[in-house]
Amino acid sequence: MKTSDLFLGVKVLPFGHELEKGAEWWLSRFGIIEFKPYDFCRKLVEHVPYDFDCRLEKITGQRYAEFEILGHDACGQPPYETSRAFDLNSGCLFQGYLEIRKDLRNNGYGTIFARNCHNVALMLGLTRLHVTAVDGGAYFWARAGFLPSQESWNRGKCKEFIRCKLDRLETITRPVRARIKQLVDSEKPISLWAIADEPTLVASDIHPGQNISLGRALLAESGTTWKGTLEYNDHEYHEQQHKRFNRYILGNAP
Repeated sequence: MKTSDLFLGVKVLPFGHELEKGAEWWLSRFGIIEFKPYDFCRKLVEHVPYDFDCRLEKITGQRYAEFEILGHDACGQPPYETSRAFDLNSGCLFQGYLEIRKDLRNNGYGTIFARNCHNVALMLGLTRLHVTAVDGGAYFWARAGFLPSQESWNRGKCKEFIRCKLDRLETITRPVRARIKQLVDSEKPISLWAIADEPTLVASDIHPGQNISLGRALLAESGTTWKGTLEYNDHEYHEQQHKRFNRYILGNAP
């Protein structure tokens, strides 16, 4: 198959020799099932009711490929924009940025995109999903079972922002404050789940007049950020992690 045929439907930048090397490993790995880069992108936006364009952002001879996908509606306006990448050597699918148009953010598209990434990762035989959780994603991904790395939890700015937000909340009771402080002080990344799950209601800074859970306030409205994964191979928290993911993303857990 010609390189031009392999990347049919995908905008390709002039990568030169790297493109040829990338095409070689892609055909070696996926040629037998006729799975092309466009098919990868199409699977990632499945069940999202908009046409899309996709662009190859990066490809290397080390079995890494990165794509940008841009949706467009009947008026030519972009309903979403997202970046996705995978690395066959590390077995990881990277969920890059996702920007959904403001008027569409309550339609469940974020969950659909996450479910699609999960399905594609399993289809490709990958071992983990990776996220960089920022803004509302810091809460969303914790609820969905993603765990921050040790580095991100203990040496990043995740805890610092949570502590600052906690200090600014004056209405929570002393026992709740003490419980959250204990969780933040823990070196175990799994503590993030308990923070995200904290149900105590507080006033939202972003939505005046609305009350939200303390967990959402501490993560989605604090400016905190963290990097983490959902692991498919067995590990200490595997059952708990996938129970959260199934309930929050797949919607099929008891």
